[in-house]
Amino acid sequence: MSTFKKSAINLFAITILLVSTQKTNAQTTKSAQLDSLVHQANHLGLFNGNILIAENNKVIYKNAVGFADAAGKIKLTEQYRFHIGSIAKEFNAVGIMILKEQGNLSLEDPVSKYLPELPAWASKIHIINLLQYTSGIPDVKWKSVKSNADNMEDLKKTTRLDFEPGTQYAYNNNNVFLQRRIIEKITGLSFTAFTEKYILKPCRMKTAIVDPVATDKFIARAYNNDHAEDELTYPINGWVAVTLVRFL
Repeated sequence: MSTFKKSAINLFAITILLVSTQKTNAQTTKSAQLDSLVHQANHLGLFNGNILIAENNKVIYKNAVGFADAAGKIKLTEQYRFHIGSIAKEFNAVGIMILKEQGNLSLEDPVSKYLPELPAWASKIHIINLLQYTSGIPDVKWKSVKSNADNMEDLKKTTRLDFEPGTQYAYNNNNVFLQRRIIEKITGLSFTAFTEKYILKPCRMKTAIVDPVATDKFIARAYNNDHAEDELTYPINGWVAVTLVRFL
């Protein structure tokens, strides 16, 4: 091999090494900056939880900072699952669309087709109205409702809607509640069993859990800066807790 070719190859190798080193150093610097920011936020009481930051489909930073309980006795780790609150409402929406794709329902079907026990207003509300929060159904009475059965009984006693279906938008949980009941009526499965079979398992969300309870392991408890802890369970079911890594 000529001296020129050897020199060219060596120069190319050095260039690649320098670029690679610079890229690694830049990533290390960015990770260190993020780590400093996260710990400062935690020290100031602005952040407690698990964090994952990805760039160009690569994880550049992840950490578990703070505690999984209000008493500050249980340190967070990456294993902890977090209650995702209203993000769980996407699971019933996806469930409805799965049943649509299977040919088991139409978005234009009236609610009364699947839940005939509801009052006459259910014949005016279509499944699409539930998905779009345009049904006019009043919200859940959180102070008096203690279970799914309670809420269904309350809906049976509801004599009027807040507005005509399709004419206005009002975000509330009875739209979600009825989506879940329709899924159960069509499939014969509980909403939990349906979610596990048709969403969590196909998506390989092995650590996700529907309606976690206090005895379940690795469930982070939400609390505020005064260390007041939120309730883990809700009067109506269908809520999900997941680990952060499953959202990559």
